[in-house]
Amino acid sequence: MIGKAGLFFTFTFSLFTFNMILSARWVLPLSAPPLLRGAVRICGDRIEAVGPLPRLLEESDGDSHLDLGNAILLPGLVNAHCHLDYTYLRAVGPDLDFPDWILELTRRKNTCAPDDFLNAARDGARECLRGGITTVADCTDSAHAAQALHEIGIRGISFPEVFGVDDRDPMEASLERLRQKEERLQPWLSDRVMPGISPHAPYSVRATLFEHLNRRSQDERLPLMIHLAESDDEVRALLGKQPWKSPIREGFVQWTAPGERPVAYMERLGLLRPGVTFIHCVQVTHEEIGRLAGSGAGVVTCPRSNAYLRTGIARLREMLDAGVKLGIGTDGACSSGPLSIFEEMRAAWLIQRSTGSPMTTRELVEMATHGGAKALGMEDQIGSLEPGKLADLTALSLDHPTTQGCEDPYDALVLCGSSESVLFTMVGGQAVWDPNRLFAGPCHAYSATEK
Repeated sequence: MIGKAGLFFTFTFSLFTFNMILSARWVLPLSAPPLLRGAVRICGDRIEAVGPLPRLLEESDGDSHLDLGNAILLPGLVNAHCHLDYTYLRAVGPDLDFPDWILELTRRKNTCAPDDFLNAARDGARECLRGGITTVADCTDSAHAAQALHEIGIRGISFPEVFGVDDRDPMEASLERLRQKEERLQPWLSDRVMPGISPHAPYSVRATLFEHLNRRSQDERLPLMIHLAESDDEVRALLGKQPWKSPIREGFVQWTAPGERPVAYMERLGLLRPGVTFIHCVQVTHEEIGRLAGSGAGVVTCPRSNAYLRTGIARLREMLDAGVKLGIGTDGACSSGPLSIFEEMRAAWLIQRSTGSPMTTRELVEMATHGGAKALGMEDQIGSLEPGKLADLTALSLDHPTTQGCEDPYDALVLCGSSESVLFTMVGGQAVWDPNRLFAGPCHAYSATEK
């Protein structure tokens, strides 16, 4: 059965490649309509075929067949923005306004040892796996999360964060800190764990540093991830209407505000482009949403974090209608609690419904899979069940007490789904989370055992 949260697991890897068919009451390709009694054929680390179960069985050449029964089989969930190394810093400053919350988070971070961040990232990655998440886009100040992603077997992009806005601090110091972080994560990079860079936000990175990192990103084809338009305080600071408190020095940041709103500022610096993903985008206008959509950049919404920090409600209905590449993320446990995409989808559905701009559960499942892949520029590899894509899958039981009686598969995932109802999580054809040992035997590539 599913192990208790917080237990450590060991994973044993087998080089044995296999062909198998997975079937379930519902298969959700996301790139096509739902399949009742559908199936997916997996060959090694790739999806080979998707279709009705009878057809795939007829075409099978002795493949192993695992019938999940009354369950939903779908692409692995994409946590398109997280801070795994903050997993031990849960629920920081719930009563603080956003600028003061950043100061309190920084104070709490400074009390942690390097091993604290590594162990937190490990536990955060395990928590993601238990919740059906197969890909994590992780922004990291400690640069230990890449090791955690590698060890736990989850796919991800590790974005070491860059800070440096104060005119009193030389840019070279910021670049040296980035070099040290990249050196720390280098041993853990692979085809599964890839590098990026996160210039943290317009209020924490100066224009010349943004420009330098943008050039490097384009030269080396490194993705960028930037917190943008998260709060009204940020907008006012960029317009020069209020000072910004420094998390490093006592008092306020010394800098020259650009005198522009966040989206216009990014556009002027050449950052409104494919290969850049913006987090939050709560404080954006109708016209700015159009510019984001036309730019090819990705956007990731974190509704629970925005509610926790009282920064506002993102205009998700308008973004989807405009064609923004929109994913969803948990943000860090410091401002969201559980690292659960199910809870994130449910919060988004409820919040948007309450504003009179409702979203369908189908749209939210799309955001949590194919939408997240598009926002990260990974849609050719993950996010939907299609031949040739990586076999990153998860399944949700419809026999679990919280999902019983839910007829629509998208409603079941968004309104009733939870980590406890996840049957397994598969990354690259390997069952990295298999609490019920569904893959025990010749098809089992990873095994999870309590330590």
